[in-house]
Amino acid sequence: MRKTTCKKVGVAALALGLSCFCVLNNGCVVHAQSTESKMEKVSENTYSISVTSSHGRVSAVRFKENGDVEQVLNAVPGEKLYLRFEDVDMSSGLAFSKWVDDNGNLTDLTNEDSYYDCSFTMPAGKVSIHAELTENSSVVTVDNGGLKVKYGSDFMVLESSTVATGKEVSLYYSDSMTPSRKAFKEWYVKSGKVELSDPTSMDNCKFIVPSENVEIGVIYEDAYNISVENGYAQYELPNGEYIWLTSRGVPGRQMYLKVNPYTRPEGMAFSKWVVTKGNVKLDSPYSSYECPFIMPSEDLEIAAEFVPGHAVSVEGGVTSKTLPDNQFDWYIDIAAPGDQIWACCEEELIPEGMEFAKWEVAKGNVQLDTPEDKECSFTMPEEEVIVRATYKPFEEKKQTGWQSDDRGRWYNDENGNYVTGWQKIEGVWYYFATDGYMQTGWQNLGGAWYYLAADGVMQTGWLDLGGTWYYLAANGAMQTGWQWIGGSCYYFYGDGHMASNTWINGSYVNASGAWVTNPVSSGWQSNSVGWWYNNASGNYVTGWQYIGGVWYYFAADGYMQTGWLNLGGTWYYMASSGAMQTGWKWIGGSCYYFYGDGHMAADTWIDGSYVNASGAWVQ
Repeated sequence: MRKTTCKKVGVAALALGLSCFCVLNNGCVVHAQSTESKMEKVSENTYSISVTSSHGRVSAVRFKENGDVEQVLNAVPGEKLYLRFEDVDMSSGLAFSKWVDDNGNLTDLTNEDSYYDCSFTMPAGKVSIHAELTENSSVVTVDNGGLKVKYGSDFMVLESSTVATGKEVSLYYSDSMTPSRKAFKEWYVKSGKVELSDPTSMDNCKFIVPSENVEIGVIYEDAYNISVENGYAQYELPNGEYIWLTSRGVPGRQMYLKVNPYTRPEGMAFSKWVVTKGNVKLDSPYSSYECPFIMPSEDLEIAAEFVPGHAVSVEGGVTSKTLPDNQFDWYIDIAAPGDQIWACCEEELIPEGMEFAKWEVAKGNVQLDTPEDKECSFTMPEEEVIVRATYKPFEEKKQTGWQSDDRGRWYNDENGNYVTGWQKIEGVWYYFATDGYMQTGWQNLGGAWYYLAADGVMQTGWLDLGGTWYYLAANGAMQTGWQWIGGSCYYFYGDGHMASNTWINGSYVNASGAWVTNPVSSGWQSNSVGWWYNNASGNYVTGWQYIGGVWYYFAADGYMQTGWLNLGGTWYYMASSGAMQTGWKWIGGSCYYFYGDGHMAADTWIDGSYVNASGAWVQ
């Protein structure tokens, strides 16, 4: 077995806090701390910090007042510090897992599995921490891009890296390396068994790292160059993401132009977009914020034109400008004299306990059109303008009467409080739930059923719901069983719907639902309208019926049909008795032939006689 070796390091090097590295047979690198770093108390109220790892660069850091980060080798108790791990050696096959407190005296170690944002408060004693790594990892390589890996609560942006098995990663694309006359289309898996969540996303395509190495490639599509002077182009991916600062476009794709504020000439206001090369129509050439166009099959050169302008700002809101095509440009900071400018109050900027009062001019000679409105306009003068939102203590206004939102309607009393339960409003009864919202439809309240219309009004009397009848008492309660109504007796089932044309416990109710005292149980019946036939149950029959050896036809209302009868384009003739006719029949001065099933012959020969298309015999 090969012995472990360690080169000697001078005392001066140790005094500077340098580490000695021992290379083991397995290739792992172990940090041997200096003599000084092993001292528990470096100076009065200052203690050493040791952070080690067998793979990658690790450290404890603090944030300085200017936002910079510096490495920490010792610290005073109570100071908040952060741990950092930098992946530098993919060949090791190891990946970060979590931070481990060697001494066990860090009571507030947070986000232990965070690659970059694990924190702790320095205790009154030495701190020793190591980064625990795992061999269950895979190397992930990405063509023209990298990875975003979540450690703890944060995503780390990495180049191709060794990542622990089971970790979720997101791909991100580097547009700077796109081949000439190509544009990103989607990701694909070159090697490895993974499923991409959203292949068309340039920075949010996710997958779970498997127990094998993974290679991700990019599929491109043909594109043409776009040059935007003092601006840039963008387009929307199928998943809704926008690609910014693009220099190329795919023919047929919707593109958008935006002014680049960092290249805009000083003291100049945007005027319009001008196409200097290529054949393309700009849909909103006066918009600096969003000018759409369809990418053609040729290179484009587009320039932003500017005019002299002055600074314009809104304190407590945002600035917009009315465009010649009746659209709006938002977030304007320089405008040309004569432009119509809008100051729009932002709710999130209103101080707590306050509400918008009015706009006032802090700088510039302008006349505000509607200073009391949250959206106020003015004409830009030939000088700088500052408009400021002012506020006043919030006065809660009592909202009384009917109110509504996306959930429904409610009613506030004179004190501005919503009502509940049964309420009589303007002579009409409504019911409101415990949360105040008005109820509709069937409601079971206090053991009785009530029906509330779409407008919430409680219904009474007869109620027709899709051809089914119900009866609601004067107090709105749904009725069941036998009920005398308007001089007639009706029967309502347990669910409230009215019985009709049936027998109820030996009593017959007709088609209108009324109880018939002496019902005819069966056979032929008639009235002033016509004849019908009741079956053995006392119900009238409909359609074709074979009665006493004769065919009859009864309409949907039960009445027997006579004369000519058209059923689905087929003609029949029913005698005055209702009997279906067959054979040759003289009708209205013409002779017709009817087959054995009763249907009329037409445009054919019958026993050497011809009948025309109308069925009449042609002599």
